[in-house]
Amino acid sequence: MSTQRKPLFALIAIGALAVGLGIVAMAPSAEQPNPRKVFVEGTQLNAPWDVKMDFDNADKTCKIGDKMHVKITSAQDGYLYVFNQDPSGEIECIFPNSFQTKNEVKAGKEVAIGGDGKFNLRIGEPAGKELIIALVATQALKSAKPEDLIDVQKGLPKRITYRQAKKIYVEAVTGEPDRADNGDTVDKIKVKFEHDNPDKYKERAKEYSISQAEITTTK
Repeated sequence: MSTQRKPLFALIAIGALAVGLGIVAMAPSAEQPNPRKVFVEGTQLNAPWDVKMDFDNADKTCKIGDKMHVKITSAQDGYLYVFNQDPSGEIECIFPNSFQTKNEVKAGKEVAIGGDGKFNLRIGEPAGKELIIALVATQALKSAKPEDLIDVQKGLPKRITYRQAKKIYVEAVTGEPDRADNGDTVDKIKVKFEHDNPDKYKERAKEYSISQAEITTTK
């Protein structure tokens, strides 16, 4: 069964007509794990270097319809991936996007998502607690190719599936995205990898850094 909802963010080209926000999403089945567990409940943040996020509002509170700009600075060179989770656990990629297709970043150089004179991020339904996740990896992730994360035709943040999100996180942790194909949770995959490959686990932990911030959206 499909449900109608608006994405959290609309990429609105400045000086152009606003793009349509309505999209159709498949409701998760009862057997499917909540996508929120990929990054929140199932993730202990790994931070061998700092990934700083700055928002317009210090209290991280926005209203539906507001514009929001996110600024991210990584203390190390790498490849940046930024995701949003809405209150229901749906995940969208907001960077890279159709206006910023290259996601290689340099240490100490700020990356502004929205508000750069090209486009804005605009808050959409539903209201509630949102989560912004910034992942920087030293090498581009095979499971997170820009062409799979960008909706060029619609110019909207692209909704990604639970399976995609799981592969991205598992690749960051283990270097092997195919480990995500079994039915284990990301917690179990991470624990098993650490138990079976302690040295490799420690080395992989130096290859990626995750930062996350909760924002509150209201009507």
